Amino acid sequence: MRRIALMIVVVAAVGHSLAAQDLDRLFRNAEDAETVDHNCKGAIEQYKKVADGSNRALAAKALLRMAGCHQKLGDAQAQQLYERIVRDYGEQVDIVSQAQARLADTRGSTGARRDGISLRRVWSTDGTLSGDFRSMSADGRLLAYAVDASPISPSVIRLRDVISGVERPLTNETPGDETSWPLLSTDGKQVVYVRAHGPYELRIASLAGGGVPASRTLFGGPEVADVVPMDWSRDGKLLAVIVARNDRTRQIGVVSVPEGQLKVLESLDWNGRPSALRFSPDGRDLAFDLQVNGTSERHVMVVAVDGSRELAVVTGSGSNRILGWTDDGRHLLFTSDSSGTNDLWVQPFATQRLRLDGAPQLVKREIGDVYSLGPNRNGGLYLGMRAVDQDIEVVSVDLVTGKAMGSPVKPIQRFAGTNRAPAWSPDGKSLAYVSERANDMVLAIRPMDTGRTREVPLRMDSLAWFRGLRWAPKGESLTAFGVDRNGRGGFFSIDPHNGEITRLAPFTPQGEGWSYEGAFLSPDATRMYYHTRYGWIRERDMTSGTERVIVAGGNKSEGMDPDKDLGLISLSPDGRWFASHKPAYRAPDGSTRFQSLVLIPVAGGAPREILHVNKPEWLDNESIPWTPDGRSLVIRKMIGDSGSEVWLVPVDGGAPRRLDVFANQGGTLHVSPDGRQLATTTYARRNEVWLLENIIPAATK
Repeated sequence: MRRIALMIVVVAAVGHSLAAQDLDRLFRNAEDAETVDHNCKGAIEQYKKVADGSNRALAAKALLRMAGCHQKLGDAQAQQLYERIVRDYGEQVDIVSQAQARLADTRGSTGARRDGISLRRVWSTDGTLSGDFRSMSADGRLLAYAVDASPISPSVIRLRDVISGVERPLTNETPGDETSWPLLSTDGKQVVYVRAHGPYELRIASLAGGGVPASRTLFGGPEVADVVPMDWSRDGKLLAVIVARNDRTRQIGVVSVPEGQLKVLESLDWNGRPSALRFSPDGRDLAFDLQVNGTSERHVMVVAVDGSRELAVVTGSGSNRILGWTDDGRHLLFTSDSSGTNDLWVQPFATQRLRLDGAPQLVKREIGDVYSLGPNRNGGLYLGMRAVDQDIEVVSVDLVTGKAMGSPVKPIQRFAGTNRAPAWSPDGKSLAYVSERANDMVLAIRPMDTGRTREVPLRMDSLAWFRGLRWAPKGESLTAFGVDRNGRGGFFSIDPHNGEITRLAPFTPQGEGWSYEGAFLSPDATRMYYHTRYGWIRERDMTSGTERVIVAGGNKSEGMDPDKDLGLISLSPDGRWFASHKPAYRAPDGSTRFQSLVLIPVAGGAPREILHVNKPEWLDNESIPWTPDGRSLVIRKMIGDSGSEVWLVPVDGGAPRRLDVFANQGGTLHVSPDGRQLATTTYARRNEVWLLENIIPAATK
């Protein structure tokens, strides 16, 4: 019996030694998950195991890192963990000191901190409200936002009372009429927004009364390719705007209200678009940031509104983005990712105009991906924050019965929450996808047998961003629609081994933008088919460069002809047919709106409708994949605001069948080459409004 007891003691001692080694390994793995893979949720689970171990020094470190992960995710649990460290690990002096400093920050986020900066969340959609948040009234009550466009509901502007939850539309739902970029005046009595229906124009309306307000054109014209309102002066007499011209130049300027006269302050090349423009409180100066040489680096500048002087404020490395001014006009707030995280900084100014008062000061680390929604009437600043979580899911499915063969899986665990756009190789052995990390787009390829992901070193000097990723017919390259550093759209080939990028066709003419998913190579790769903004479908001979019009669309000057309008196109496996969505139009008697799924012969001829849906149903315009045998299409049908369904639609006129997969989700759909698996991108977006207060005390300490 003594020998057995002794063996138990020895085994226990060895086990304790191994556990200590395991704790070190777990801590390193958790750090990698957090800092390399940016997978905070996975890191938290590993830090928990370390914190439960017997090594108190390592446990304190794990708790500190775990609290930091919760803070990045916006979870209130961070504060509890910092308090636990201070309470239970007094002997770990350095860790406790760090926890106390961070605890002060988290208390500030709840509004409890009396001195220094306060950042607190004042409103969140919790996923129940989609749209593009742009402007908050100074009293924190009214939020103006643009509703995401769909084939049934064109992009419209809404005004929401965040206290009562009551909303009113500020623009009407009109087919082909897109409205966006709403901006409330400082006094909350007016709104300006962009209207795109043919020419782009800036419109202005009074918010007095109810319903959809009457509006008038404040600025625009046939030479304007785009105009974006960025800020109101506090006296309501000027608007800061970015204007894009048809000659491929951009301008920063101010538009007078109510006259609508533009004064140009800066002329830029096409790739110099600022992320923000912000008036100083007295309206005499305008701050902005500029992209440098087509890179992700941005510099901060200030220019006098009268054009008398310009000052370079921040020219260091990293992406430096403007937020706004403090109420005294002596501190300019901006974010910078130069440290590896997005931090909040201020640049002090002297009492003299456009004179710096020392170097920029760090105010708060890891403030997140924020942007300004306008000043608070008590001297604070409202900030918008987007929280996006996207991942790739794959499910096995029997297309005959429509039944899923098991539950969906997420095959890609690296950089969780950033992955999208899956594309199977023609042999079905690899899955290409895009991972979005901060300001970078990373192309990755995952062999389905080994799972050893390989990242492709893209040459992004010739391609700023891309969409519509798919493999060439023989699998020797990947193709995508993209835009170069000068804003020119085109069709590109990407070498999956070395990342070399080749343009396959001339750049698309200005104003005739390509459909994101609508460019294909023929099965023998000798011809290219592409779809452009006003409903044109063209065929290009890849050898001679000659082109043939398959479908003639409308033009910018006349606007879209509803009979010629098309959504994206999808080429059949045999290269004989295009599938396309016909966007929603009113029925001949005006009673309802409908949408169609049509087939168009590549050789030429009239479209043939194979599916018809009426509002509130509509067809998701993200993708229309064919089954490998070319006999059916897979579509996602949206059911009003209640969710979505995936359907298999035979092209021979047979009855559509609902598939038991990916219900109530969005994102592109992809069918594997053997027809046995479907892939999609899951997407969740949460919009939040935060209030930044007590900025000056924090900045001047």
